[in-house]
Amino acid sequence: AFLDDWLDLELPDPQRRVELCSWFLATFPGHPKTANVLGWLADSFGQMGEADVVGRVVAIAKEQGVTLDALYAFQRHVMHVPREFVGAWQIIGPFPGHEAGGGLETQHPPEAEVVKLGKAYPGAMGEVRWRPAAADDGSVNLKGAFGALENAVAYAATWVHSDREQRVAIVVGGDDRCKVWFNGKQALAGRDSGYVSAGDLVAPATLAAGWNEVLVKASQTTGEWGFYFELLDETARWTPAGTRFQPTPPSHDGPGR
Repeated sequence: AFLDDWLDLELPDPQRRVELCSWFLATFPGHPKTANVLGWLADSFGQMGEADVVGRVVAIAKEQGVTLDALYAFQRHVMHVPREFVGAWQIIGPFPGHEAGGGLETQHPPEAEVVKLGKAYPGAMGEVRWRPAAADDGSVNLKGAFGALENAVAYAATWVHSDREQRVAIVVGGDDRCKVWFNGKQALAGRDSGYVSAGDLVAPATLAAGWNEVLVKASQTTGEWGFYFELLDETARWTPAGTRFQPTPPSHDGPGR
């Protein structure tokens, strides 16, 4: 409320509003109202007749070192850009997860090698194999796939082709905790969450030109179990240009693992 009142008092002119919002972003990095300030910038550029409002806001955000998660919040909660979840996966599990961190730090075979859909492994309750899974309303429901378990982990894999190397944003919401690998290299490790919530964690990554293997590991202590996954461009706005997804390994023309 203070920021709203301050802007109303100080900034009747949209150009002056742009200047003061830019100062605020530079002076208070990581402020919880950053997404709102980006929204005020967008309003100001709109009043000034800018053709590419979001492009101008993103340029200032990058210049001032605004975090990727704040950009995501601006795109989704202020500009109301629809979420675009990756929906088609292969999943495997459950594996035991009794260790500290719900088993997230214990390595199981799927994270130690290139995903091979024909292979079977010893799991928490016998032999486990990869099988197809589709996101339900955006969420990959591991509890629905494997049952109401405690102290377990599971993996999900999909593949994305990019027509060039490009910077992207990984956006994950998981219950309980998640790790993500691109082509065998860890790109994100998530904190504990009491429920599956889209957009909980945002991290930068790089897509290689050609095919890329995406692997998600999700831990479970008790209760709900699953994850949301978005892959967006480096401004956290849209699915990256020049990409396509499939839930089976390609005939290889990219780095993979």
